[in-house]
Amino acid sequence: MGRARCARRDLSSEDPASINQNPTNTMKQGFDGDRALYTLTLGEFFELLDQHLEASAYGANQRSDFPASTGRLVFGLKGIQELLGCSHKTAQYYKDHVIQEAVSQNGRKIVVDADKALELFNQRRTK
Repeated sequence: MGRARCARRDLSSEDPASINQNPTNTMKQGFDGDRALYTLTLGEFFELLDQHLEASAYGANQRSDFPASTGRLVFGLKGIQELLGCSHKTAQYYKDHVIQEAVSQNGRKIVVDADKALELFNQRRTK
C-alpha cells in the first residue's frame, strides 16, 4: 500500500500563452465563479477577498438601518432600563410604544438613540 504520487508539471519549460489558457490561471482574466475554492492560489484568494470586502464596505456606506444620531446610543433592554430607570417589563413596553421612533431593531439587536428616547419619554409624561 504505497502512496500515490502526483505528477507535477514543470511550468518553466512551457509556453506562457498556454499557461494563461490553464483553468487554474483564470484569476488573471477575472474570477468567473465556476472554479472550486481549493484551486485558487493564495494570491488569487486574497485578491478575491479584497474585492469582496471593498464591495461590502461600499454597500455598508450606502444604507444603514440604525438611526443617524449625533448623541449617545444605548443597547438592548438593559440599556433602556438603565436610561429610564425602570423594570425589564416596563422597558419592553416603552420600546414597543413610547420610544418606538428612537429604537432600531434587527433581530435580537436593539439600538436606541438615548437623546431622542428621553425626548419622547418626556413628551409622553407632559401629555
